[in-house]
This record gives sequence, structure tokens and C-alpha cells, in this order.
Amino acid sequence: MGVDEAVAAGRAALAAGHWKDARAAFETALAREETPEALDGLGQALCWLGEYGTAVALRERAFAGFRARGETRYPAVIAAYWLAFEYVALYGNYAVAGGWLERGKHLAEAAGDCLERGWVELACAMASDDQAVRLRHIEAARRLAVRFGDTDLEFDALAYSGVCLVERGRTDEGMRRLDEAAAAAVGGEVRNVAVVGEIYCKMLLACEMVLDVRRAEQWTAAVEAFVRRTDVVWAAAICRMYYGGILTAAGRWAEAEHELTTSVRLYDASYRALRPGSVARLADLRVRQGRLEEAERLLDGHEHDGYAVRPLAGLHLARGEAESAATLLRRGLAADSRSAENQGDHEDRDQGDQEGTDQGDHQDADQGDHEDGGHEGEALRAPLLALLVEAEAAAGHLAAARLVCARLRALPEAARTPLTRAFIEYAAALAGEGEVRGHLEAALAGFVAAGLPLEEARARRALAEALRPSAPEVAIAEARTALAVSERLGARADADATAALLRKLGVRGRTGPKQAGVLSKREREVLHLMGLGLSNPEIAERLFISRKTASHHVSNVLAKLGLRNRAEAAAYATARAWGEDLDRPTSGK
Repeated sequence: MGVDEAVAAGRAALAAGHWKDARAAFETALAREETPEALDGLGQALCWLGEYGTAVALRERAFAGFRARGETRYPAVIAAYWLAFEYVALYGNYAVAGGWLERGKHLAEAAGDCLERGWVELACAMASDDQAVRLRHIEAARRLAVRFGDTDLEFDALAYSGVCLVERGRTDEGMRRLDEAAAAAVGGEVRNVAVVGEIYCKMLLACEMVLDVRRAEQWTAAVEAFVRRTDVVWAAAICRMYYGGILTAAGRWAEAEHELTTSVRLYDASYRALRPGSVARLADLRVRQGRLEEAERLLDGHEHDGYAVRPLAGLHLARGEAESAATLLRRGLAADSRSAENQGDHEDRDQGDQEGTDQGDHQDADQGDHEDGGHEGEALRAPLLALLVEAEAAAGHLAAARLVCARLRALPEAARTPLTRAFIEYAAALAGEGEVRGHLEAALAGFVAAGLPLEEARARRALAEALRPSAPEVAIAEARTALAVSERLGARADADATAALLRKLGVRGRTGPKQAGVLSKREREVLHLMGLGLSNPEIAERLFISRKTASHHVSNVLAKLGLRNRAEAAAYATARAWGEDLDRPTSGK
């Protein structure tokens, strides 16, 4: 087999998803002569086979070989679309990634009007934090795809534009575009395996953004079939991450844990620099479950990941650190808003982007780029804004909480989905605005309709608290339902808080305190020392832990056992003869 014949066989194997056959063919070609085509093909095959570092090195050598011939078109794609992304996903190296992106852009400019420029446009869109700039690059890519008849680029751009529109609050239009792109992938109109994976990942990302559980479920079968057929590890890692986030919101926590832990493992074997996204989502699940120490360990070192803001704030709130939670949320939301408002930073780069393209196609994609003003993307931040209202109210900052409510109410009507309205109503109730009962009932209806059981349970508990003075029987019914939902989910802290509310209402939500089997080993040690009458500082000294950690353990023991104070904990330990059964304190754990 000659070099050209071997390269052709390798390309055919790549197109069919036969990665090992492709590797063998390209290695055969390279054994005869080192050509950039063979280097590039082997790099692609090794990437699919999980040998990412070697794949990057081979594609860099291929780039050099193509450039030595004076070529500009395909090297621009290697640089901007492939190498720039690989350096981010594999190494988290944004400096080198930025260098490859710039190199690809300049080569595309030198190449002039060509299809390859469309892939560079898409790479620029991927790298931009500015939504308006991103949409302009995506639309430029789509026009080039249509003009040169490349369906891979066309539907990849369509999926990208769908996500952008969802981010801007144009959810229905964005999801329609994603549905179309995914249908094209299923129907075989999209041939490039990487593009198919991208489209599916974008679909699940958008579903997570708007908590569209039903749509995610309906497309998951296609995603799973694709992963089984191609064994593409990175696509499985990304899709499982987004789907795990969706399942967490839907209250299907056992499934969510499986998806997220599998995603972390797959990221470790592929795009490891993207791993923090899955870790943060798993931490969010742990916070919801009340497994706070596990959440804290997961978040350690990932505090700067954008998705980590919610679980970190939730962790602070669960520990009674409302001020810290509010500060963290304010900073995260402010940084997000600055990014969204950063219009025009790349205008010099965009000048001339549309030259030689059909200006008349799909102008609707660009209509309204600025119509939402400072509120673009705000709808997707509604859950975080509602959490900020909760933190501000818990910290005693009612005026600040009401300012955040005003920010939510300022959302344009077109961006107000039923779920967004539910969070607006819930935030208004937490801030004590107007008729609290009405706000909570509206929020409750929205959460139930959206299939968000934890939010439903919390709204019911808040409603029971609001009804306690005037309608205690209704309050009891709401609290009991909230308790049942929380216990079914396994939301420990929420179940304990609702059980405490039922006790205030004069009823027992449970048949008695939880058994101590729900305590961790360390918490059983703490309970033993509480039974001996030790204070928090004395417990900290005995166990060689900080006073803050000792306080957290004491709070967890009381919450898990449904006890009101230390005296009840001491009586509980003594009455049940836990002195012999509890693990004795050990040092340094």
C-alpha cells in the first residue's frame, strides 16, 4: 500500500468511526514517508483512542508540515478549531490556546473566502464570552457553510446559535434550532463524528440551562446510541455532566450521582481540565443531600469554577453563614454581568468578518442582539438571584434582598418562562414583599409544574411557616407534604428543618428522632462527647479539630437526630447507653 492509498484508507476509517483501523493505516503511511496528511490523520485517530498528548504533538507537526508547503486553509482549522480547544480542555492552558487561535485567525484572513474560514469563525465563537460577538461569529460560519455546501459546519453553527439564543432568554427559538441540529445528526446529515458529539453536548447544555428535563430525556437515547457506537470518551463525559445536573434538579438523585461520578471518571481519562464542571455539579448534589463535608471536600481547589458558585453558596447557607453566601453570590453574579455587558471588546476583530458573505440570510439571528439591554441572560440567572435573595434575607439585609427582587422583576416579559416566574415569586416571598402567601402559592405551582421537587418542598415549608399564625391546620398539611418530599429525596437538612417546623405546630412529623445510624463516624464521636457534657471548644481540643468544625459537627448531630439542643443530645446519648456503642474519639482525623 502506497502513502496516498494508506492515507485514503485511514480517512475512510476515521469517517466510519473505526479508530484502530485508522491508526494502523496512518502508521503504515508514516512508515513509508512522513507527510502532514498522515501526521494529521494519526493525530485524529489517537485523539479518539484517548492518547491525547501524543495526538496534540502529531497535529502540531502536521501544522508545521502544511505551513512548510505554504498552505493556509487547513492549517487555520488545525490551529484555531482543534489545537486551541485541546490546550484548554487537556491542560487548561489558555495562553497557548489563545496563541493557536490567533494563528488560525490570521491564516484564515490570508486564505480569503473559503469554507475553512467558517470553522475558524466557530472557534472564535467558542472562545468569546460576549454573547453578541459570539452570535456574529456563528452567523458568519453558518453563511459560509450554506454557501460552500458543508452540512457539518451548517448544523454545528445551528447548535451553537441555539445555545446563544437560550442564553439570551429566547428559549423557544433556541431550543428549536437545537432540535433541528440534533435531528440532522441522528438522520446522518452530519457526518463528522466530532460535530455530532458537539451537537449533542450543546443540546444537553441548553436543557440544563432551562431545566428542561423532558427534552433531555427524549434526546438521551440518541446520545447514548452515539456514545456506544463511537466510544467517544470526551462526548460521554460532557453529556453525562450536563445530564447529571438536569437529574439533580429533577430530584432523581441516585441517577444523577451515577451520571456525575461516571463523568468525573471519564474526564480523568480524557479532557481532564474540564473536570471541575462535573465536580461542582456533584458538590451541588451533596449540598442538596445535606452531605456538607463531602461537598466541601469536592469544592476544595475548584472555588473559581463558575458552576461552583451555587454549591459554595448553598454550603455556606446550610452552615448558617448567610453573610458569606451573600458575598459569594454577589461577586459571582457581578462577574457574570460584567462578562455579558462587555460589548464591543472585539469589534476590531469583527470588522470585515462579514465581507464576501451573504448578508441577507437568517437576519433573525442577529435581530435583538441588544434588545434586552442589560438583562440579556438574566433569565438564566434567576435561580442564583433567588438564592441571593435568600442569603441577603437570612443575613438580615432585607433592603438588599428587595433590590435583587427588583432586578428579577425587571426581566423583559419575553424572557420570563414559567420557571423563571416561579423563582421571581419565591424571591419576593423570601424578601417579605407584599402578600407572602400569594407569592409562595404561585412559586409552588411553578416548581411543581417544572418538576423541581426540592424547590417544591422548600416552597411548601415556607408556605407552612407563613400560614402558621392564621391557618395552622393548612400549615400542618403543607409541612407534612414538604417533609414527605424531602425524605423521599434524601434531603437531610430540609427534612430536619421541616420536622422542626412541625414540632412548632404541635405535631410530630416523624415517629421519633432519627436513629444514630445516620451519623458519620466523626459525628458519633461528637455525640459521645456531648453526652459527657463537653463544650464545643473542649470537643475541638479532644478531637484535634478546629472549633468551627466542631460546631458544624454539633449542628449536624442535632439536625440529623431531630434534637433541639445540647441537653437533649446529652440525654439521648445517656438514655440509649451510647457510651459503650459509640466509636471512641480518635485524634487527627
